[in-house]
Amino acid sequence: MQDVRLHRLRITNFRCFKDHEVEFASNALIVGVNNAGKSTVVEALRYVSLVTERMGGLKFQVPPDSLELAKGMRGLQPALDSLSVHEVGIFHRYGSAPARIAAHFSNKSRIEVYVTEKPSIHALIYNSKGKLVSTQAELHSCIPRVSILPQVSPLVQSEVVLRDEYVRTNVQTTRSSMHFRNQLRYYNDYYKAFKELVEQSWQGIELTELVQPNETDSDRHISLIIRDGTFRQKWVGWAMVYKCGFKQCGFFHEVKNRQFSY
Repeated sequence: MQDVRLHRLRITNFRCFKDHEVEFASNALIVGVNNAGKSTVVEALRYVSLVTERMGGLKFQVPPDSLELAKGMRGLQPALDSLSVHEVGIFHRYGSAPARIAAHFSNKSRIEVYVTEKPSIHALIYNSKGKLVSTQAELHSCIPRVSILPQVSPLVQSEVVLRDEYVRTNVQTTRSSMHFRNQLRYYNDYYKAFKELVEQSWQGIELTELVQPNETDSDRHISLIIRDGTFRQKWVGWAMVYKCGFKQCGFFHEVKNRQFSY
């Protein structure tokens, strides 16, 4: 696919917006006073991202009756379990469903996400000619992947080994920071590059070892050993955890996009 980028976002009846448009340049910053809607824009983008992330494994389905759309308006209906959606106030001024989020791309294709009660979503995909897409083959030729970096939070103090599939599918969810060491384990081929990134940007810090349990070990914890000058330790306080965690989230977010891009 050519270099296709998100061009415009229109948000209707969603959170604080009755009807609002945001246009994006190649690089864009969203700035505003408290309660201006910055978080709402990001949340709307997460719905769009969810559709593009999951579209390869979804079937086209008829719209729910509540949308009052023609049965031929078949779309994608990914589950929202990874988004941690707050249902209260999801529709403008506590009004009625549906909300609508329309993402327009530079190749003139677009995604229209309808948010209904529960909540659940029904996403319609249109190609660059304005035609409704109804097959998997068409999807990947007109819609780019939209990725949103998960919110970074302090890491948990200890981790046990988690299932690979669980770790992979949660790289871009709110659980990402909880899986810091598991992501280092799962994306082991990229550990060296991550180590270099941290050490180059924080003078005096050395990532010395990721200690993983064997299959026969009763202790299933993973430890990341860090050297700060002459002091070698597993845990070095919130500043280290937060900074390493921030780099980890962004780094493995990018790794995931490269590995699973279409």
